[in-house]
Amino acid sequence: MAYVVGFLAVLNLVELFLAGNAHIDPVWLWRWFEGFWTVRYTVRRVVELMKKNPSLTFVFSSAIMYEWLEECEPQLFEEVKRLVREGRWIPVGGWIVEPDCNIPCGESYVRHAIYGKSYFKEKLGFDVTIGYNIDSFGHNASLPQILRKTGYKYYIFMRPGGHEKNLPSLIFWWESPDGSRILAYRHPVSYTVSNGELYRVLKNSVANPPIPALLILFGAGDHGGGPTENDIEAVRKASEEVGDGRVAFANPEEFFKRILELYQNIPVVRDELQHHASGCYSVLSEVKALNRRAENMVMAAERMSVLAYVTSGLEYPRERLRRGWKLILLCQFHDILAGTCIPEAYWDVRNIYGESLNIAYEVLNLAVQRVSSQIDTSSGRSLVVFNPTGVRAVFPVEVEPWPTDYSLVDGGGKPIPVQTVHPSSTAGLKRGLFVADVPSLGYKTYRLVEGDKPPQEFEGVLRASHGRIENDYLIVELDQENGAIKMLYD
Repeated sequence: MAYVVGFLAVLNLVELFLAGNAHIDPVWLWRWFEGFWTVRYTVRRVVELMKKNPSLTFVFSSAIMYEWLEECEPQLFEEVKRLVREGRWIPVGGWIVEPDCNIPCGESYVRHAIYGKSYFKEKLGFDVTIGYNIDSFGHNASLPQILRKTGYKYYIFMRPGGHEKNLPSLIFWWESPDGSRILAYRHPVSYTVSNGELYRVLKNSVANPPIPALLILFGAGDHGGGPTENDIEAVRKASEEVGDGRVAFANPEEFFKRILELYQNIPVVRDELQHHASGCYSVLSEVKALNRRAENMVMAAERMSVLAYVTSGLEYPRERLRRGWKLILLCQFHDILAGTCIPEAYWDVRNIYGESLNIAYEVLNLAVQRVSSQIDTSSGRSLVVFNPTGVRAVFPVEVEPWPTDYSLVDGGGKPIPVQTVHPSSTAGLKRGLFVADVPSLGYKTYRLVEGDKPPQEFEGVLRASHGRIENDYLIVELDQENGAIKMLYD
């Protein structure tokens, strides 16, 4: 391949496919409402520029930004729709935002695709097939599988750069552990290249082409802006000097199709694409914990709502759950979840996650209350424990207030050990703890039995004193000054 590329360079045959872009961080060194305004400002500028320059093509990602535009400036949104129909404005990415590609759970990436792609199909009549996370800090190894199974053919990224991750080529088949492949392209220069630097990049790409065709995205970014007249003039100048129409504006899909024609034996990469800005993954743990908690709670609400629908006919709250998901997906934007935004931005992020969690708790509560109302508890006071996960779960359950002089039995009458633990309240209430064993996506009923019972026997020994915990297997001593483990004896 090196010989072929060199031969093409000697013959001056490299082809450059160009498209304007305007990378917008909806949240970063500003709060989300500043990002909202930036979308409006940038789109207005780009639309006017494209009217003056009918050959210019432009790529733009993130369904949430199109939604903001549609809600706030519907006439401008109609202009975008017209340009999409003309094939000059190309939606890429197809997800709600360009998220962090390491922290979210797998289901989140699927929801990005489901909700994002469906929006583009419904509002723009456009099926997005180019995955696009150009600024995300790394890319987990399962993404090719998720992308392929949600209808994508290609993937564009920039980070990690060449100094951070050695790859056999800018273009490669990226393969997941399950064997799914997607044609991936590492953008060779900054996505914000513009003006005189753009001209130098184009000239250098023609003189020293790493592959026989290149895609170059240009235009001011991060806080929006997009391409300018100076950028278009730089492209024209380079195109005239190179000649033969080999520097031209294009749809990135044309680049991928052309590279498949020109580049034989494209290498395969079976690896995650890491690392960039690794330190951010150990900061602002609060937001990372909120993300996982919100993901799990919305999924639990969905599953229990299905159970409530099947068992009692309770209407499935589709729109509320979709709202909960989209709030989570917005907060998975790579700068938010990685922890690289300004402190003020996280005031809003906490509120957004809070709304998502509140939706999940309300939906979940109604679902489990409805299901429990259908359960026969005529034999006496009962506790119904639910398991919204897809696997059998054995886990501790704490109940407060715990009724005095009651013991616990399962559905078969087997006694269940209960331990009294420190209550949260200061009103003299008790708090009971027991271990529940609940089937997947189901529930189990336990019955409270009144009357004095013999002391319940627990298996094993647990002794705790100030700074020391001991059971049948371990002794742990803690440092009294800092709480760190001082001694661990097995």
